[in-house]
Amino acid sequence: MAYDGNPPTNRTGAGAIGGKPAESLCTSCHGGTAVNVGGSVEIIGLPAAYVPGVAYDLTVRVTSGQTAANSGRLWGFELTVVEGINGNGTGTLANISGQGTSTAAGTGNFTTRSYVRSNSGNHSGAASPVDWQVRWTAPDPAPGPVHLFFTGVAANGASGANGDWTYTGNVVIPQASTGVQGSTWSGVKALFVH
Repeated sequence: MAYDGNPPTNRTGAGAIGGKPAESLCTSCHGGTAVNVGGSVEIIGLPAAYVPGVAYDLTVRVTSGQTAANSGRLWGFELTVVEGINGNGTGTLANISGQGTSTAAGTGNFTTRSYVRSNSGNHSGAASPVDWQVRWTAPDPAPGPVHLFFTGVAANGASGANGDWTYTGNVVIPQASTGVQGSTWSGVKALFVH
């Protein structure tokens, strides 16, 4: 049966990292179809490299035509950010007012992670694509590369799990280089010597 409350945490499909196991997907509640068919979930507004302590307003977008014929269609997503070294959660995920999202701590093997997710009923009946804005503040000090894992759902709005579509994505963002490399006169000359 499809989950009719806010989605449970630990459902982003995050891979196994740093001794932490892989997360499951939303397919335990939204199933009956193949994953990543006929649509996508993406994060818009990511920096090419993050700067420690800087807040980034991101857009989570779910696109799918699979439920276009269902007037009661529903949409959802879940996102987490983890350190590339040990799989712990990193930075701070926050709601942006009016977006219909909530944050929650992970459970079980994922208690160090935080999640931002859509609230139930959000974007009910809306046509594809649907967007939510969320805020991620990069960690300071920075732990090196971070992984964003996210999942999106296009549900048909009918009772039961069959006929819902699940999409997954992940992105790795490196830490921005902050150091200035020094040079010497002999080093500069060496660049021009053939």
